[in-house]
Parts: sequence; C-alpha cells; structure tokens
Amino acid sequence: MKILVLCLILLSSVWGARIVESYWLEGQVFSRYLEERDIPLGLLQRIDEEDKKFLLEIQSGEKFYELFDEAGRLLQALIPIGEEMQIQVVREADSGIYSFDIVPIGLADHEHQAVSAIQSNPHSDIMQATNNIRLADKIDRFFKHTVDCRKLQKNDTMAIVYTQKERLGKPLGSPKVKIAMMETGAKKQFIYADKSGIPCKSSTKKVTYDSHGNPVTKAEIRRLKRKLVFGMPLRHIRISSRFSYKRW
Repeated sequence: MKILVLCLILLSSVWGARIVESYWLEGQVFSRYLEERDIPLGLLQRIDEEDKKFLLEIQSGEKFYELFDEAGRLLQALIPIGEEMQIQVVREADSGIYSFDIVPIGLADHEHQAVSAIQSNPHSDIMQATNNIRLADKIDRFFKHTVDCRKLQKNDTMAIVYTQKERLGKPLGSPKVKIAMMETGAKKQFIYADKSGIPCKSSTKKVTYDSHGNPVTKAEIRRLKRKLVFGMPLRHIRISSRFSYKRW
C-alpha cells in the first residue's frame, strides 16, 4: 500500500495529475462507475468470476481515491471492499488499457493523545478536539460504567491515549482507547483497557498465568482445583494387623 501511495504522489507531482477523494454513491454499481469514467465495459469481461463477487461488497458512502491526469482521464482508482482489501483499477501508460486487481489495504497504526477541558460532555468535547466521531462514540462506551459523567464540572480535564488505523493519512475503522484520565478537582481517575479493550479502573488487578504465559480465568482455576482435590481412596477400611515398634 505504501508503494501504491508513493506512486500516486509521484504521478501527481511529475505528470501534473490530481488525487480526488470521493464517496461511493448509494445504489451505484461498478458497471455504471466504469461508464461514468469512460472506461470500456470490456474490463468486466476480463474479471474472474470469483473477483466479480467482491464488486457487490462495495458499501454506499465508502470513501475511495482516484487519480486523474490533466486531461481528466482516470489513471488509477482504489476502492475499499472492507478494512483489509481494495479494488485497484489502473490505466496502462503505453496501451491505455485498464486492468483490474484486488490488493491489500496497507494500514498504519498510529498512537495519538488528546486532552480536552470539559465544556459540555465527553462525547461532544472529544468530537470538538479530534473531529473523530468514532473516537467520541468509543469514549462514551469507555466511560459508561467507570465514570459518573453527571458529576463532571465545567473545565474538568479529560485526557486519552488511543491508537487509530490510518489510510493515506485518514482514520479508518474504529480507534482503540488504551488509557483515559478524568481529573475532577484535585482527584484523578485513570481507566485502562485490557487486551479485549474492556475498561477497568485499576491496572493492578491480580492476573494468573499458565506455564506458557497465557492468562487463566478464575473459572479455569476453579475447575483445576476441583480436579486436584484428593479424597479418601477407600472408605470404612480398618487396619487389622497389630502395630509394632520392631524393625523387622
């Protein structure tokens, strides 16, 4: 993906091409898209039957990128079909023939920090600070059972550390909140996320691990203890032989 992006940048700088960010229209089909870009429909006949199934996975409202030359001809298009794969349409420079391919989306994980003073509520303030609606929604769920937002006062401080997948410098998918801090007056509350992304107020909770370094749940520990409980092998058995202190 980095190579594709580099190619787009080089083409736009050397050939005077321009990159356009567009959105897939509701009800739009791939054949219609080709017609609108003056691409011969013969391209559809060259697509494998298995690959044609992916054409139905383009979601309306999906953001995609196009590269046009100075004459307005489409040089390349990258259309996502999920968070991991994308359709690539490329115009060959020599022949002018368009090719079709399914290529991976190269996503980069970046860590970000955001600090905001409470003016309205965590959702609105994070949205104002980051312009990331998915992050604002995630913060709502993150604080739901850990912070009583009704007691927040104006100018209380909120800080978060989160990771976000990005494509061409734009956020893609839902962010992952690693830690959040809410300061009310002189009191600071830290909320951490475990491996599953579930928030907890303390990072010092007791965790048991097996010999391979994997965490073991309490239910698994109870099952193991039940297996290791030793009982009397033979009940109601009386020893009939007399005991002697002799060594033979």
